[in-house]
Amino acid sequence: MNLLIVDDEMIAIRGILDGVRWDRLPIDHVFTANSARQARAVLAKDRVDIILCDIEMAQEDGLSLICWIRENYEDMECIFITCHANFSFAQKAIQLQS
Repeated sequence: MNLLIVDDEMIAIRGILDGVRWDRLPIDHVFTANSARQARAVLAKDRVDIILCDIEMAQEDGLSLICWIRENYEDMECIFITCHANFSFAQKAIQLQS
């Protein structure tokens, strides 16, 4: 199983990479991307089963990325991460998961 972490903050990606005991999970490979554009490039060349994506990013937010993923990779599991308290993001995320 492969995971893609998408966040425009490299420190957030590094925190996830360093803070998770990957050897205890059934994850074969962890890819990273700093933007929706980079995420699409990873998805074009590598199999990804789960995406861990920041909701609010520069240029293109995670909501639009996940909407695109739902249209192109319908079986992929999507998990949003955010440090923002804006509930409208959560509402949109829930709508995309259905």
